[in-house]
Amino acid sequence: MRNWPGTIASSPMDMPPDICELIEADARLQREINHALEAAIDHLLPAAEVGRAMIHMLVRTLVPSWQSHVSLQSEVIFPIAEARQDSAVLPAITRLRASYPELAHHHATVGGALQRLLGLSQSPEQGDLSGTRQQLCTALKARQVHFRLSAQLDAPLSGPLTPAEQTLCTLWLATRPQPCFPLNMLLAEWVAHQELTGGPSAGLRLH
Repeated sequence: MRNWPGTIASSPMDMPPDICELIEADARLQREINHALEAAIDHLLPAAEVGRAMIHMLVRTLVPSWQSHVSLQSEVIFPIAEARQDSAVLPAITRLRASYPELAHHHATVGGALQRLLGLSQSPEQGDLSGTRQQLCTALKARQVHFRLSAQLDAPLSGPLTPAEQTLCTLWLATRPQPCFPLNMLLAEWVAHQELTGGPSAGLRLH
């Protein structure tokens, strides 16, 4: 059975969680969000069918997907990396933590601008296409820098987990909705777009 990007394959309840699988599910989802940001930059006019689909999908998924990413890093990845006392990754963790407020601001700003563009916001401000496009570009660039830095933690976490680390992953999974990352919302938008147009969207790259 095929697993969509961002989903985690089901496993018997007595099997320990695989942190590499969690990281890859998150990374795949964030790549799809970046693809959607790129598509929205290219098709920003909401009157255009592809543009409206991209914008609507981003409004629904941008913030929750980021919140899931921050939660995984803050509650699972960073504590494990720090406990292993890998001094090589500690500067990267410091920089990643420091980037959270800026990226949260970018996501909130972009989300609000896109809502206004779609007419979903009660704000009296009118959507400014050039300003919104610049906000999208700025957010995308900041996200790309963040995820390149995040990739530096992949290798140090590739080894087997200790029982304590497995417990940390299990506890985190228990507090998360299923699936852990909100790709189901992205898929719903993709299916709705296909039903509307009778074909795949040029911007949604779910592979």
